[in-house]
Amino acid sequence: MAEKNRALIATHHLVDFAGSEISTLELATTLMSMGWEVTVAAILTGEPMIWEFHSRSIPLFNLLETELPIDNQHFDLVWIHHLPVFHEIVLFRKITGSKLIYCSLSPYEPFEAVPALLDSVTLLLANSRENADHILSERGLPEGSVKIFPNSVPQHFWKVSKANYPSQPKKIALVSNHPPKEITELISILQQAGREVRHIGIKGEPLLVTPGELMNYDAVISIGKTVQYCFALKIPVYCYDHFGGPGWLNKHNFDLAYRNNFSGRGFSKKDSHSIIHELDAGFEKAVEQLEEHHEFAKNHFDLERNLKQMFNYEPFSIPNSGSMYQQLILEHACYKRLAIARQTSADTYKVNILNEEIRRRDAEIQRLTSTYSWQITKPLRLLANLPQLIKAVLMKK
Repeated sequence: MAEKNRALIATHHLVDFAGSEISTLELATTLMSMGWEVTVAAILTGEPMIWEFHSRSIPLFNLLETELPIDNQHFDLVWIHHLPVFHEIVLFRKITGSKLIYCSLSPYEPFEAVPALLDSVTLLLANSRENADHILSERGLPEGSVKIFPNSVPQHFWKVSKANYPSQPKKIALVSNHPPKEITELISILQQAGREVRHIGIKGEPLLVTPGELMNYDAVISIGKTVQYCFALKIPVYCYDHFGGPGWLNKHNFDLAYRNNFSGRGFSKKDSHSIIHELDAGFEKAVEQLEEHHEFAKNHFDLERNLKQMFNYEPFSIPNSGSMYQQLILEHACYKRLAIARQTSADTYKVNILNEEIRRRDAEIQRLTSTYSWQITKPLRLLANLPQLIKAVLMKK
């Protein structure tokens, strides 16, 4: 029996249900479904994401630990998100890959910057045309050296789709970890008008978005990955969040929205009343666009298809500047000390919160059991528990 190909996916943080975390989870599970043996590593780890990987039997390592089984190992595929992770994997852990990919997920976040040392990189990926152009300009790289790997949709999102729609959206999901003021106002106005609005996100209800969850709604307000999810499920999606956005997608705004990763960048901000008007006035037309958007998504955002295509890309080849090596080693060592301090502080904070919750619980129990009503009802509780006590005694015999 042939050995499975081995993949290591390394990212900076696996804690919350957020963009890079979910991308890492979907990448890992999709590679597993394609027959790969997958290992995941991150600098910062925590719940609920730890459980998501463990429940799928995906090994997850914390890169702040001194020694790990993956150190000095060679993998068939090493896929890295975030600059500090690249330094940790390549410079400190001495991990190599037959195919080593660095994937940038944003043109603006400092952690998404392209490494200075590129001789070990076989593919340099960006999640959008906007990001690819930014990298090419910033680093002076030749055209074509950065490949676009867009936010992509795993297989279980393609197995169902919505078929029936009301005349206006009555049940709406807001999927956002950072909703702007106009969106929080929008939620209040719609709820007061009797519409059902659910906020899924860190500041709302933090949960992993699934096809089953999204299928409950007539429309979704979101940006980024959730837009592609809705394309796959044929759910009308209003593209708007803290950067602004085009709203309902159509032939006039689709290309720019796609170029900018459906992030909302490149479009103006709106007020809450304008958004409500557009939600209703443009809903019917948005439904008519669903089949076209679904077909486009199937050709561009199918995760398994995009992975297979990526494996056929020509390797990236850019020489390094050797003088940078020692400086990067020193800078990363400094960063890692800060990361360890942050993780330790976060763990201590969680323990303190838990201890405070236990203290309050015990204090409340003490208060209840010391009340007069608790004391005089003690005989009644004894009678109520008598059958269980008798059963326990008989079982011991």
